[in-house]
Amino acid sequence: MALIFIISIVTTVYAATGSISLGASTDTVLLGKTFTVTIAGVADNDITALQGSLSYDTEKLSIEEKVPGTNFSDLSGSNEIAITSSSEGITSGTLYTITFKVLDTAELGETTIKVENATLAL
Repeated sequence: MALIFIISIVTTVYAATGSISLGASTDTVLLGKTFTVTIAGVADNDITALQGSLSYDTEKLSIEEKVPGTNFSDLSGSNEIAITSSSEGITSGTLYTITFKVLDTAELGETTIKVENATLAL
């Protein structure tokens, strides 16, 4: 089996007093296998919502599952992330966990996953 290297560029988006970042569970995965990307947030006040667009190569990856962090509800569409707090929110921690699958037809190489046009509500 061929390997595909996943490079998750750490993307930080700044709000008034907070930021988000991406982290992949691994740097290298096999064709047909899954891996997770965690979107984390840090803020001076409670994070009450997050909205943005997921950007990734749909010829290499598919989204298998999106799970909002504790105390958040998922309001997203297929290539979006959108959560809102179901209580007081958090000041730091996991906002989303997204499970991707490497397609069996993916070409060997690198790919990038990022969040674009992100808005973090505090």
